[in-house]
Amino acid sequence: ISACEKCGQWRHALGLLGLMSNAALLPTVISYNAAISVCEKGGQWQQALALLEKMVSDGVVPDVVSFSASICASDKGKQWQLALVLFEVSLHAHSLPDTIVYNAAISACEKGRQWKQALGLLYMMQSTIGCRMSEKSTRGQLSRRNRTRETRCSKKKK
Repeated sequence: ISACEKCGQWRHALGLLGLMSNAALLPTVISYNAAISVCEKGGQWQQALALLEKMVSDGVVPDVVSFSASICASDKGKQWQLALVLFEVSLHAHSLPDTIVYNAAISACEKGRQWKQALGLLYMMQSTIGCRMSEKSTRGQLSRRNRTRETRCSKKKK
């Protein structure tokens, strides 16, 4: 299914996903994500969202990639309101949005000339993802300091 993305063959990807179901092969989150992504790249936002709905109805739990591709598809389809709804759903779906999800929602707002919503998302992104990045970089700096100290200590012992 992912190979269809490179060639822009969204119809073929949907056909393959259908064949999986017909052959008693249960599509996984990866299969659905690949198909949603193909539809997004092919400008087929309605198909991408239909796949997200089918995914849920089939009992497959969407992840951050599912929401990211669906929000990007909504963005490309100039559906900023739908992009924001999907963003809200992603917040409650046990998959914390990453920078790609935030950026897709912000981009959809920008195309819809919804600068207040875009700004609100940017602030939300800074307060959630920004904190996590700061924590990681702090841990990295502490780790480097500890390695430097260990190196200095081992040189003194010699």
